[in-house]
Amino acid sequence: MRILYDILRDMYYGTKGTGPEDSGSLADPGASPASEPSLLWIGCADCRADHALIGGLHPDMIIAYRNIANQVKTGDASLSAVIQYAVGMLGVDKIVVCGHDNCRGLASVLGGGQHAQPADAPWDNWLEDAASLVDVHWDELRKISAQQARLRRLAEINVLAQVERLRRNPYVRNNSPELTIIPCLVDTAENRIRSLSGRLISRELQC
Repeated sequence: MRILYDILRDMYYGTKGTGPEDSGSLADPGASPASEPSLLWIGCADCRADHALIGGLHPDMIIAYRNIANQVKTGDASLSAVIQYAVGMLGVDKIVVCGHDNCRGLASVLGGGQHAQPADAPWDNWLEDAASLVDVHWDELRKISAQQARLRRLAEINVLAQVERLRRNPYVRNNSPELTIIPCLVDTAENRIRSLSGRLISRELQC
């Protein structure tokens, strides 16, 4: 069973496999499981960016952690425990940080959210770091007139920011020579995952 990194690498270089994992369908839960998980997935709580949509990924291959807007927070004890479990205890050597376009959490900090929230609500508190990204990168974002394109760019910026925060996690930092961190973005309109440089990584999303 191939791991996500191999699938993405093959997509970069145009290599196509012939096994069932290349069919574009959801992984078969009855297939032979991996002996140990080899991938930690940090993604958004939105089901449109679910790791299960990528064909070829058996559930036993993945440790998954998801929250609103795929945030990596220093004070998030749950995420820290997941990283310790995956990297420190299971020896997972690949981490995917995956965002997606049309993220409702990021839309809210851009002023495009539809649901007003009271001050100091958990939603606003959780997205405080994302709102700070808007402030830091506003000179770039304000030049993008189309709201969806602006939101997509913020999603890219957000993924890169979370990767940098992830690198500062002690379990990641102490195991950095053995770890590969893969930042990517789900394009829900095109049913694909792409790298932040714009190259196509995978079309293996279940429609």
